[in-house]
Amino acid sequence: MRNIEIPIAQVHNVTAPAIESSIPAAGMSTPYPNLKPVLVELRLDEVDSRGGAVAEMIASTARPMARSMSPELMWYSFVLNDRAITRIRPGTRTNCTISFINYEGAKEAFPCGTLAAFGDGSSTRGLIRIIRFD
Repeated sequence: MRNIEIPIAQVHNVTAPAIESSIPAAGMSTPYPNLKPVLVELRLDEVDSRGGAVAEMIASTARPMARSMSPELMWYSFVLNDRAITRIRPGTRTNCTISFINYEGAKEAFPCGTLAAFGDGSSTRGLIRIIRFD
């Protein structure tokens, strides 16, 4: 892995002020309203594919990926997009709404009913079953 140096002159302020509120904005039903919803069942394992303990998934920080095996191995990033689910504990399963970053690609790779592994792109941490693309 190579380190890439970026001259200070090319670095801009990339932070944005965080808006924290326990009250959703009017008309906002999901944390990521511009992403298309997908109803799934997530099963979070207690041990990952490398034998390590799986940490609980926190919706606001988790960036999981579903692994497609066909036609080739590819990982599809998704976010938990369900206001009712803030965290998922290891050893549990839950029905919830997610949103794939590449919705069209994921819809093709994961037809309804598909059961696939999900994780962080290098190890798997559970299973995802696609119930319905909206």
